[in-house]
Amino acid sequence: IADGVSNAINKFQFGLLNFFKYINKTLEVATNKNITICIENMPERINRIGWKPEEIEWILKKYDKQLYMTLDFAHAKHHIEEFLDRVIDYIKHTHISGVINNKDHFPLRKSEIDFSPYVKTLLDYGYKGMFNLELDDRRLGKNPITKEEKIEEVIKDIEFLESIV
Repeated sequence: IADGVSNAINKFQFGLLNFFKYINKTLEVATNKNITICIENMPERINRIGWKPEEIEWILKKYDKQLYMTLDFAHAKHHIEEFLDRVIDYIKHTHISGVINNKDHFPLRKSEIDFSPYVKTLLDYGYKGMFNLELDDRRLGKNPITKEEKIEEVIKDIEFLESIV
């Protein structure tokens, strides 16, 4: 068991080292071209970098005012309030969708998690960025779904988001 744990830790550390090499190079190029780079919080998975609010905060503070955040509401799920508490100053972009049975990218208006108060908190804080709706065709129940049906789903979610703001 100890060897398995040790191997897992070594793989995670190697992944973290490569992650920081990638971020460093990306920021070097972006800075020279006046491009803003955001890191997105990831869905919760073992050995995945960037799903814990404290981990994202640590990364963002390490690159203070060089690296910003794309807050994915559905990936954050029940940690959304902690993300806002820890990193609201760094949020430059958002992704938003509904969550059903702990799965992401459902229609926002059908979400089991009410993100409305968090959208309002972000706006009250002065957020002026986009809300990028994410919708997975496979989450709509009918396969295949027509282009018109997809458009209707997006319109309904836009109207729902507008009712929040």
